[in-house]
Amino acid sequence: MTGVLFRFISSERKGFLGPFIFPALSTACSPGTYGRGCASVCKCQNGGSCDPITGQCRCPPGVHGKLCEDGCPKGLFGKNCNKPCNCANNGYCHRLYGACLCDPGLYGRFCHLTCPRWAFGAGCSEECQCVKEHTLECNARNGTCTCKPGYHGKKCQKECTPGFYGAGCKLRCSCPTDVLCDHETGVCKHPCPPGFHGEKCHLSCQPGSFGMNCRQRCSCGEAPCDPKTGQCICPAGKTGATCEQDCPAGRWGPDCQSFCEPCANGGQCNRETGACECPPGYTGASCSASCPNGYYGQNCLLLCSCSSSAQCHHVTGECTCPPGWTGHDCKHRKSDAGHWGQRCENTCVCNNSDGSCDPVTGSCFCEPGFTGKHCEWRCPEGSFGPSCEYSCQCQNGAACDHVSGACTCAAGWTGTFCGRACPDGFFGLDCHQVCKCKNAAGCDHVLGTCHCLPGWLGETCEQRTYRLHSPSLQCDCVHGLSCHHQTGACHCEKGWRGRHCDKRECLLGVYGGKFRSPRTFLPDPDLVIGSFSFTRDGCSRSSGRGTGCIVAACLPGRYGTGCAQRCRCPVGTPCHHLTGKCGCPPGFTSYGCEKTCPPGTYGKNCNQVCQCSAENEECHPVTGDCMCRPGYYGARCNLRCPKGTYGSNCQTPCKCMNGGQCDPASGTCDCAPGFIGADCSKTCPENRYGKDCTLFCACGKGQCDPQTGKCTCPPGQTGPSCQQVCPQGQYGPNCHLTCTCQNGGICDHVDGNCTCGLGWTGRSCEKAECLPGKYGSGCGLDCSCQHNGTCDRFTGCCRCPEGYYGHSCEHRCPFGFYGLSCLHACACKNGASCDAVTGQCICPLGYQGVYCEKGCDRGWFGERCQHRCDCGGAPCDPETGKCLCPPGKTGDKCGVECRSDQYGPDCSLRCQCASKSQCNPYNGNCVCPATWMGPTCKEGFPRLPPAQLCRRAIHSSMPASMKSCLK
Repeated sequence: MTGVLFRFISSERKGFLGPFIFPALSTACSPGTYGRGCASVCKCQNGGSCDPITGQCRCPPGVHGKLCEDGCPKGLFGKNCNKPCNCANNGYCHRLYGACLCDPGLYGRFCHLTCPRWAFGAGCSEECQCVKEHTLECNARNGTCTCKPGYHGKKCQKECTPGFYGAGCKLRCSCPTDVLCDHETGVCKHPCPPGFHGEKCHLSCQPGSFGMNCRQRCSCGEAPCDPKTGQCICPAGKTGATCEQDCPAGRWGPDCQSFCEPCANGGQCNRETGACECPPGYTGASCSASCPNGYYGQNCLLLCSCSSSAQCHHVTGECTCPPGWTGHDCKHRKSDAGHWGQRCENTCVCNNSDGSCDPVTGSCFCEPGFTGKHCEWRCPEGSFGPSCEYSCQCQNGAACDHVSGACTCAAGWTGTFCGRACPDGFFGLDCHQVCKCKNAAGCDHVLGTCHCLPGWLGETCEQRTYRLHSPSLQCDCVHGLSCHHQTGACHCEKGWRGRHCDKRECLLGVYGGKFRSPRTFLPDPDLVIGSFSFTRDGCSRSSGRGTGCIVAACLPGRYGTGCAQRCRCPVGTPCHHLTGKCGCPPGFTSYGCEKTCPPGTYGKNCNQVCQCSAENEECHPVTGDCMCRPGYYGARCNLRCPKGTYGSNCQTPCKCMNGGQCDPASGTCDCAPGFIGADCSKTCPENRYGKDCTLFCACGKGQCDPQTGKCTCPPGQTGPSCQQVCPQGQYGPNCHLTCTCQNGGICDHVDGNCTCGLGWTGRSCEKAECLPGKYGSGCGLDCSCQHNGTCDRFTGCCRCPEGYYGHSCEHRCPFGFYGLSCLHACACKNGASCDAVTGQCICPLGYQGVYCEKGCDRGWFGERCQHRCDCGGAPCDPETGKCLCPPGKTGDKCGVECRSDQYGPDCSLRCQCASKSQCNPYNGNCVCPATWMGPTCKEGFPRLPPAQLCRRAIHSSMPASMKSCLK
């Protein structure tokens, strides 16, 4: 059994209470029933209808109550329900005034009129959505469409599926295969030839379809196909049965039918255009020409930097200097065999160059990537190339090659300038490592650390956890495994700290470039521990550790940039992961010296034992100095941090707000009742109060104190839980104010405003009658009548002028009706409409007459047949004026005779005669040449003697040319 899953929400506690399965409502229950299988009986009174699922009563106007019990029985009204209604079919009327309350589908003063055609519902105020040309009728009660034969759908908008016809499209066609039938009558249609469709087979197939009647779909992807055969027509650069293959080498163009011209110097032929795509250094139609002087590279677009007398390599741009010149651009004159000075008595002292220097000053001509008087320095960080004049463009901590400017990306980054983070699912150096995160968790593109979605934790987010009590609060942890489900305090991943886990952990006792223990040292600007240095940015320049670092240490046995070099230390001796030096500096251990000494040890090789004896002491891994654990202070570290402080040496002030207490070690906040969050900065969410906001308020629409849960009721309500409204005659805050309404007016329990009975108005309902254009309770409603309709001051019902109907006179009379209340049916013929006010017929194209009863006379067409045909004596279409050519003629004015292979009306038919025979342009009969016969001249007969042949020619009415043989 199919069903619908409903999720019920309690007003007191939001959440899923349980699944309830109801049968899928393919059809509504019959009136008077509801529920599963429509087995329950409605108990609604006084004309009320019930919901088909829940059974809840929907009362008609003027009737109230859970079961619509507050109303008069059908046909009666008045205070004592003893006055008879004057409504048709003993219908319902307003309890007080007796005005008829029409059922859906009826209208009029006495509900005695059925809704006009194409209108339905209460007050006939809704317009049917049926396609009128395809519809027999529209149900006046519910707007259901009854379709004409040949159509179906909720709005009768669809023709029958091919192969079916008739009423409800339930009859199956009996036509041969591939022959369509008329969707209304079932009559078999003549099949269209491949490539055409339509009633007259005059329409070409739409793109994507082919074959007889265009019923088959192309299978060519984005490429078009032949409308007759369906064969794919491949675009330039593509080939294959479905145009999915690229052209093979040496071919190009549509369906790869063209052969490439030879491309010289390694050029490649473009599969779409056939043009040669040249490699760097070459140009021309066939890539046979080198770059012109002064240019090099791809498409010869790069400008050489060589001096005018030097040769520039057309591929690389490298300069070849003439004798006596040197330098990367050949703009420096060579000194005499590496000497300089007035008599060349001084020898050039140049590193990283060709050994030449300025003959006057002795300054060296450095190779790209080097600088200094003797070319002894690499380019400063951030620059590269000749004379270090170019600025590096590397981003995100990438290393820049001092010669070429090429970027070596840090872990987690990629791209030419290392500007893009690793794609989703990858991390680390060169983005080669695959993330292992589960349950849709994000992955840190640098370290591969998993960022779990709410509800998950663990190294790979494989473990479930609990959400916060309130679904409106989200954990605010950048690098957190999860947060406390009540307070929101973050549980940080390894290597991260801070209130939001957004700060990296530094080495013990070091951060921001300064050591915080008063008993050790404060190096500034740099702290040096062995071969390690810590800079102001908080990242070790040597070890790659600290708040600013993102590069992970090398694997055991490797060191250097990119971990490309192999360690050469004795077996069992660790190797520094950056310098390759054997043995770790004091305070560090592991194969790459990237870990600090284990707790209780310090110094070189971590072989010295800490002498810290106090319970809450720990020692520095490098010096062995004792210091208090976070949360303690004093000579023996036996004192807890004073209130309002926490952390190492109790130097950090607590950040808890709104009376929250902080943990002296970690600084985690313990919030006071009514507050929540990592720093207790947020008040409890709506409808929550108490410690950690775990208790639910019970104040209805009142305000709940987030600390105590006490309710402050809104005006008009009272009681401990604000569940009671003010008693009759009282209103306002705490129901302390007295109402002033007169003449039966009802007092609003919130603001004391009076709701007057019909016919009364004023602040206290003290005035009788309504102003013009007003009606209803307190005369406070504006009449909604449109198109000059008038409004009843009691009920607001509109009296519509001629040509209009509806609750607000908003609808013009439906098609086929006119006059007052649209009661008169148009007398127009041939589908013509009429004026909604006067009933005058509006003829469609091709018709004339008072009632559009006459078609256009021969030779006339258009609106009221006022236009004359121009077809040379042939008739024309009475609607459009298009010429209807007789057999043997075609053209806009039927002045063109049929081609030799066409015949019939408008030359629309193709001749079936065999070649060399003649086709009659009027009826398509074939005139056969000698020795051929049959309806299409495709049958031969034996050769006869000339005399017999001539006699047969006479009897067969052959052309005169054949009769000459009798002479």
